[in-house]
Amino acid sequence: MKKGTPKDKSLRVAIVGSGPASFFSARDLLKAKPKITVDVFEKLYTPYGLVRYGVSPDHQHTKKVIKQFEKIGEHERFHFWGHVNVGKDISIDALRPFYHAIIIATGAEVDQSLVLPGDELSGVHASLAFVSWVNGHPDFVDHHVDCSHPTAVVIGNGNVALDIARLLAKPPQELKRTDIAEPALKALAKSRIQTIYVIGRRGPVQTSFRYPELCEIISLPDWNVEIDPRHLDLNPESLEELNGVLIKQKVHAVFQNLVNRKSVPSNKKIVFRFLQSPVKIKGEKEVEALVLENNILKGRAGKQRPEPTGQTESLPCGLIIKSIGSQGGPFSLLPFNTKTGVIPTHDHRIIDGDKSIPGLYAVGWIAGGAKGLIGHTKRQAKEMVQTLLGDLPSLPSPELDLKNLLSLLQTKHIGVIDFDQWKKIDHEEVRRGLEQGCVRKKFVTQKDFSSFFEKHS
Repeated sequence: MKKGTPKDKSLRVAIVGSGPASFFSARDLLKAKPKITVDVFEKLYTPYGLVRYGVSPDHQHTKKVIKQFEKIGEHERFHFWGHVNVGKDISIDALRPFYHAIIIATGAEVDQSLVLPGDELSGVHASLAFVSWVNGHPDFVDHHVDCSHPTAVVIGNGNVALDIARLLAKPPQELKRTDIAEPALKALAKSRIQTIYVIGRRGPVQTSFRYPELCEIISLPDWNVEIDPRHLDLNPESLEELNGVLIKQKVHAVFQNLVNRKSVPSNKKIVFRFLQSPVKIKGEKEVEALVLENNILKGRAGKQRPEPTGQTESLPCGLIIKSIGSQGGPFSLLPFNTKTGVIPTHDHRIIDGDKSIPGLYAVGWIAGGAKGLIGHTKRQAKEMVQTLLGDLPSLPSPELDLKNLLSLLQTKHIGVIDFDQWKKIDHEEVRRGLEQGCVRKKFVTQKDFSSFFEKHS
């Protein structure tokens, strides 16, 4: 591990997970007084979580936040414990005697369920699997997405749905310049997809799209983007929702412009379909069609819900990607709300029933749900740190020296990766990328990491 292992009397905080919520929390803790040492535990070899494995490869501007994280990681009181799976390699209870406080920042790693008849057919994918696949997440090395059918369907009306549609449509030569995983690039380069449907169960006013992401879709070369003009004939409640909300108005203006937009000479198209819910996937072994049911909106403005009309249609397709959001997964020995997919908290303190558990905190999507952008996470981290600092006088003192923790992990044959070792991986990925004309070539498999460390040990 990095030199400067804290002495017994120093204030120590552990953070489980190494995504944005973790690094923003670490930053604010390292700025605090009295001085605090921060140890970040990550089950993978690599830090940065969502930024590395969840942000679309062609959104390198979003990934620039990693530069901030690198500076935090190089702080003398920051220690990275990579390749340590807290909850599996070592339990929370076993970790607690080493720290004044532990923060859970594991994010939202589970797709929200949309279970349909036919889900088991080849060609059906969850958005988390697709996004992890294109980003080279080690758990999805063997994932395969078949793009040979001319029609693909993306179910969902959020930014991730637009990311997926864009990646399916984007020219491979543009994706090649990013940090996309090699297997995904090869599959997308062979794509025969001509039509992409983006399906929403409510109307165009109720989408969760951001304006920039929608503009990216309509700017794709050689693709026509379509919408049924009938969906722009809004009910009074939707007009009320649109009134005075600039973001919604800008998105709606894009949809309106699509109606009169001149088509480009191409047989490729992206079609936005609204007021439809998926009810069944047809096929024997592979996807053949998606059955959709038409909806109407009911309820007052801001609370409108889709109600089925009983009218259905069958949409032939060969690829279906469900993008309806993600949530956190249960964490060993900690309270968990299975309905909302979060660890229950009050003022960022983890609670069991109506009582907080001393020294345990949660931040980010595992605590507040998978919503908001990176900037929202930054504010949550700041609030959580303020709560923790206020609790310092009452927090339990560590009973064990961190040297004992390293020894404990070594007896379990767990090879801990520190931040200096990660930087070596990082430099090698960037070097390989420069050779091949892209941002980086990621290490993906266990073999990639193991062979690199054997060579550079």
